[in-house]
Amino acid sequence: MANDAWIGFNYHSVMTPYAPWGGRISYYNPYTVQNDKGYSPTPVFYGMLLFSKIEGQKIVSTSISGGSSVRAISTKRSGSNANILIVNNDTSYPLLAKPDQSNIWSTAKVYVINSSVGCVDTSPTLNGYVIGEGGSWAGSPAILNRGAAISIPPCGAAFVEIQH
Repeated sequence: MANDAWIGFNYHSVMTPYAPWGGRISYYNPYTVQNDKGYSPTPVFYGMLLFSKIEGQKIVSTSISGGSSVRAISTKRSGSNANILIVNNDTSYPLLAKPDQSNIWSTAKVYVINSSVGCVDTSPTLNGYVIGEGGSWAGSPAILNRGAAISIPPCGAAFVEIQH
């Protein structure tokens, strides 16, 4: 959407994890009702969180090799630092992504949205930890060395912060 100059999107939020007209899970909610009647974040929430990390930054050219289910957007931060947001839209197979750049970089911080049940998971995690009520998160970014790859699950995404 950012590459196509969209200015926003409507995520179709509803208060229940089902559609009143058919009992199906609503896949566009940023949160879902849990058994204790509290709410927890969904894949849409995590996607919006990762996308917010590139808000207001300059989009730079990105090339992708691989299947048509891979999407990526790169942005330039201050100095020579960069961000890459990679999305695996494949519903069955994980993606092994290997970020590269024409400039030399040593390490990057990586945040991966993980799912245990694929595209319909109502309890995904960020680097293995759920974002709790009030935004608490016990996790930390993984470190990616130059030349290493990131495993992104089906319907998953990864956010990469490259430091020069």
